[in-house]
Amino acid sequence: MIKAVIFDLDDTLYRERDFVDQSFRSVAEVMAEYLADRKAETVSVAGDKTPEGLFRQMVELMEEEGRGEIFNRLCERYDVDIPVKELVKIYRGTKPVLSLYPDGEAFLEELERKHIKTGLITDGNAQVQHNKIRALGLDGRLDVVLASYDLGLRKPDVGVYVYCLEKLGCRPEEAVYIGDNPLKDFIGARKLGMKTVRIIRPEGLHMWRTAEKGYEADRTVHLLTEVSLEAE
Repeated sequence: MIKAVIFDLDDTLYRERDFVDQSFRSVAEVMAEYLADRKAETVSVAGDKTPEGLFRQMVELMEEEGRGEIFNRLCERYDVDIPVKELVKIYRGTKPVLSLYPDGEAFLEELERKHIKTGLITDGNAQVQHNKIRALGLDGRLDVVLASYDLGLRKPDVGVYVYCLEKLGCRPEEAVYIGDNPLKDFIGARKLGMKTVRIIRPEGLHMWRTAEKGYEADRTVHLLTEVSLEAE
């Protein structure tokens, strides 16, 4: 019998790109203001230095190279002497406006009606993840909410799953873990004997990835409302 459903966060319950775009815009506003204040002759590189132009360049860099060096690349492009760590701080401190996927909202409502316990395990910078969690109203809605870095852990370490299960008061075989990243979401969960479901969205960082043999999710869905708790 399933007593608890534990979720991943990004691209599972909401569209992560919504957070990324809003955070990029926060950084773009600061960079544009800085560039506008500098003397024209010191900013000789051609390019759109408006907030919208800088935002578009961030998106292009992300699509070309990933998120790791975006701010470094943009600072180099315009010879900006703002410390990159300050731009990262702005990115991480963004208070986003986010909403759950419609099927995520519907599924949570179903779990609430059935009095099934709910949990969340998410990796990433703790400040960023907590900002997302608050924006989505999940901190007051789910029974257990874990930003794994708060524990000094990260998926697929079984420890974060064990901790969540203990807080929920259920055994591994009584819980389902739902996530989108086959490289880490299901490894620890399966080692413990949890049931696993992979959600594949139309877009997302991990949608194209495949898991190592033996660590795939038990089931794949395209909407959370496709998860049948009776059948898992």
